[in-house]
Amino acid sequence: MSKFVHCLDLCKLFYHKAVMPIMECSFAQLPYAAAALGGGSEIKRLDDEISRDHDWGPFVNIFLHEEDLAKNGDAILETLDQALAPTFHGYQVGVKLNGRESWSFRRTCVTSLRELSTHLNFNIDDEIEPLDWLTFPQHRLLDLVSGEVYHDDIGLQAFRDRFAYYPKDVWLYLLLATWGRIGQEEHLMGRAGSSGDEIGAAIIASRLVRDIMMLCFLMEKQYVCYPKLFGKAFGRLKCAEVLAPVLREIQLAQTWEDRERHFPFAWELVSAMHNALGITEPVQMTYASFKGRPYKVCGGPLFEAIRARINDPELAQLAIHGCFGGIDQVSDNTNILDNTRWRPIFRRLYEMGSS
Repeated sequence: MSKFVHCLDLCKLFYHKAVMPIMECSFAQLPYAAAALGGGSEIKRLDDEISRDHDWGPFVNIFLHEEDLAKNGDAILETLDQALAPTFHGYQVGVKLNGRESWSFRRTCVTSLRELSTHLNFNIDDEIEPLDWLTFPQHRLLDLVSGEVYHDDIGLQAFRDRFAYYPKDVWLYLLLATWGRIGQEEHLMGRAGSSGDEIGAAIIASRLVRDIMMLCFLMEKQYVCYPKLFGKAFGRLKCAEVLAPVLREIQLAQTWEDRERHFPFAWELVSAMHNALGITEPVQMTYASFKGRPYKVCGGPLFEAIRARINDPELAQLAIHGCFGGIDQVSDNTNILDNTRWRPIFRRLYEMGSS
C-alpha cells in the first residue's frame, strides 16, 4: 500500500485533482455540491493504517437538486466511471453505478439532499421536533456533520447546519437524564463490592465511567461516536487531559474501595465543568454515605436545578415522567441504533412519556 494519509486528505485531493475537472468540463452549468461525508473512522479523522483494509479510499459524494438528479444522475456516474483512473495515489477508485436509492459511503456517488436525509429516516421538508432529536442516534448525526464539503451550489452546508447540535432544551434534557443515570447507579458499585461481587462492582464502575464520558461529550457539545471510536474521540475533548487519567484509575482499580477513592476527583472535575456552563446557579457537590451504608456517593441539587431550566412543555413533562434520555441511552443495541427504521416506534415511547 501507499504511505498512509488520512482519508479526508486523500478525498479532498481526489475531488480537486480528479473529479472537479471532469465536472467543470462535462457539467459546467449544473449546480451541485461535493463532499466527503458518511460513517467510519476516516470521516472523523480517526483512521489509521489498519482502517485501510476495507471500505477505505478516495471518494466524493456529489449532490444534485432532485430534478437534476433524475435528468443527469446516470450521465454523471457514467462519465466519472469512464473518465476517472482506476487508482488515485495508489488507492482503488470506486464509482457507485448500481442505483441511487440511497447515498453511499466510500464510493463516489450521485445523490440528493432528500436521499441524504434518509440516513436519519427524516423528511427533509419537516421541522425537527424535540422528539426527533431524541430518536436520532448520535453516531448518525455525527455522520452528517463530520467530513468536509468541497463545493456547494445547492445548500448542502445549510442542510448540515440544521443538525449541527441539539437545541438548548433538548440538550438540557439529555444532561438531566445523564445525571439521573449516574444517580441511579452510583451507590450500586459499593453495594456489589461490599457483598463480595468484585466483578459486578467493576462492571458498574465502568458503566459509571461511560456515563461520565457521555456527560462530558454533552457538556462540550459534541456528538458521541459508536463504541470502537468512543474512547479515542473522548481523548479529543478539552476535559480529557485531566479527566481521562482519573477515569482510567477507576477502571484499573482492583477493589471497590480503591475505585471509590477515585470517584470524588471525577465528580469535582465534572461538577466544575457544569458550573462553567452557567446554565444553573453554581452547584457544590457533597460526598456522604448512602443511607448510612459504608460507601460514599456524590450529592447536590444539580438534577432539580437543570430540570427547572427546561422550558419546552413536552420535554418538561418528559423530564418528570420519562427521564430516560436519548435513544443512545435507551438502547446500546447496534441493530437498533444503526437502523433508523425503528425511530418512529421509539418516538411513540417518548410521546407516551410526555403525555
